[in-house]
Amino acid sequence: MTKAHGGQLVARSLKREGIDLIFSLPGKEIDHIYDACIDENIRIIDVRHEQAAAAMADGWTRVTGRPAVVVVAGMPAVVAMMAGIRNAEFSPVIAISGKTDLSRLERGLPHEMDQLAVMSPITKWARTVYETRRIPEYIASSFR
Repeated sequence: MTKAHGGQLVARSLKREGIDLIFSLPGKEIDHIYDACIDENIRIIDVRHEQAAAAMADGWTRVTGRPAVVVVAGMPAVVAMMAGIRNAEFSPVIAISGKTDLSRLERGLPHEMDQLAVMSPITKWARTVYETRRIPEYIASSFR
């Protein structure tokens, strides 16, 4: 049996939580999540802006009463999503973002910005995953 990559762990964890669709704008950092969502039969609602993804997730959860998931690439996509996440303050919206590989840090790339510092003030719970194996644990915690 081959070891699951991070994208597979994300998709499988979302499936365990009853998620059958995500709202997202594609990006390099989340390609593996897309591939795994397709494998897990999780529908991807493709949008044209990250704020729209968050707003659609908020609307979805208000109408269905079920949690909704937004998936965006790393910074600056997180900043673009922020207004939508802030507006979803009382909705069970889970936001997942990609991040620059640790091996590429400290090169001055815009994707290096501290996502946790940006999202913590407007969310109930925010974490950065530094160990792939912990993805299922973090996703389960985000739904609790």
